[in-house]
Amino acid sequence: MSRAESGNPWIDIFRELQEEELEEGYGETWALHFNYSLTNDLPQEKRKQGWKVTERPSNGSFTCSSCHHLWNSARICIVFHYRRRENAQRGQVLMRPFRQQCRQCNSGKYEHPKFNEDRIEEILMGVIVKIKKNCYGVVDPDESPPKSPSDQRWTKPHHKELCEACQQGICTKA
Repeated sequence: MSRAESGNPWIDIFRELQEEELEEGYGETWALHFNYSLTNDLPQEKRKQGWKVTERPSNGSFTCSSCHHLWNSARICIVFHYRRRENAQRGQVLMRPFRQQCRQCNSGKYEHPKFNEDRIEEILMGVIVKIKKNCYGVVDPDESPPKSPSDQRWTKPHHKELCEACQQGICTKA
């Protein structure tokens, strides 16, 4: 896949996937935006507006901005809210990747996760499968749904005191 030039791989990869999977198939354009106040809760008012929510657990890495310590995590929680606006022939996806703190220097700063492009594509494809199912009623038997957090096996301890999602009661494996 050739990537567009927004400077953000999440937005670029989503743009390509939505063109191939949603715009070509359903004639509707979808956009991805970041929102760092999202939770995995949807108030009734948002549900009435057509919003839906999905969580995608993932693995990725972090780098401490204070001591430059690098660590990997298999428990990164990413929350997505999405809705289709039929009258406008477009859809909107909001995402929030949850952060973690460094256990080496205890700076107290939450660091943003980093993901390689293949992993970003896999995460976003899982969101598109949800969109196709919940907004267009399409269930593709060839598409296997991404593993749920309970299907994953964790091999290292999770430091819930350093996990932003755990602190907010969102983390899938506290």
